[in-house]
Amino acid sequence: MNETSIPSGRPHRSPYGRGHHLRRASHSGGRLVVRGKERLSDNVVLLRLGDPEGRPLPGWSPGSHIDVVLPNGLVRPYSLCGDTTDRDEWRLLIGRETESRGGSAFVHDRLDRGDHLDYLGPRCRFRLRGAGRYLFLAGGLGIAPLIPMARLVAASHLPWSMVVVGPEADVAPITAMLTDLLPRITLLPTGEDARPDLTAPLTGLDPGTAIYACGSDRFVDAVEQISSRSGLTVNRQLFTAGTPRGGDDKPVELVLARSGLTFTVQAGTSLATGLRQLGVRVPVSCGAGICGACLVKVVAGVPDHRDRLLSTEQRGRGDSILTCVSRAHTPRLVLDL
Repeated sequence: MNETSIPSGRPHRSPYGRGHHLRRASHSGGRLVVRGKERLSDNVVLLRLGDPEGRPLPGWSPGSHIDVVLPNGLVRPYSLCGDTTDRDEWRLLIGRETESRGGSAFVHDRLDRGDHLDYLGPRCRFRLRGAGRYLFLAGGLGIAPLIPMARLVAASHLPWSMVVVGPEADVAPITAMLTDLLPRITLLPTGEDARPDLTAPLTGLDPGTAIYACGSDRFVDAVEQISSRSGLTVNRQLFTAGTPRGGDDKPVELVLARSGLTFTVQAGTSLATGLRQLGVRVPVSCGAGICGACLVKVVAGVPDHRDRLLSTEQRGRGDSILTCVSRAHTPRLVLDL
């Protein structure tokens, strides 16, 4: 269902799980065709995707993303950056990663108009909440999920602003397309001679300001560090994981509450890999603990959270775990599978 106003309430749980089946709260996924590929810069392309049969695409809300299954078999999460009311076409902004693991390089060098892709989703773990005013902070292509958020806030006639930090050659062509939002967008170019300071846009904010930040781990960490000085909370989403959180990598006994299966995942093997080896389908997209595709509910045991997605409150509850990177503080972990 498309959103027409700022939502409120608790975020929904991960749509994945339940043993050998994929349980999804939104559309289960399907097939897409590349309708267009526009090169905005040497490092950024805009993909336009549609249903191969011309059928309406599933509805989605600001902050949603889809897990794209590329023809080379890789699965990558990409934020939807278009119009939430457009059921005919989805848009993705995809940058070329300097140290690509094969995903962005394939999109930039081999993917072409007419190619077909599979996808899972849409899913939303970066949900817009009600507030008196909004500040959106984008690190490079972190602007993607913030675009539909800003449009929703603007349509609700609430005060907002956006700051985009990144190489001008890459981000300027993106902001230039946002003619309806451009007056409220400030571009802070980066480069050898440009090192923007985030302190200014984060200083003197109204206590009722909701801050939404998306970008690399270094960018979001910097935003959180500055914001914490004023007691402001940052709603965040990462598109790079940085250095994984460490911990003792010991064998973990997994108990699947629904099926009754018990088995041990050895040190050096992720929980998600151990589950797949047993035939339990837990989707893995980023593989770095930043997208939430592999989230599973915990029934008993204490998770050792090593992800960069769950909030402090969510970790404190101990009722979920990202199986691609996290393990357990206890020798035994009971999962709702």
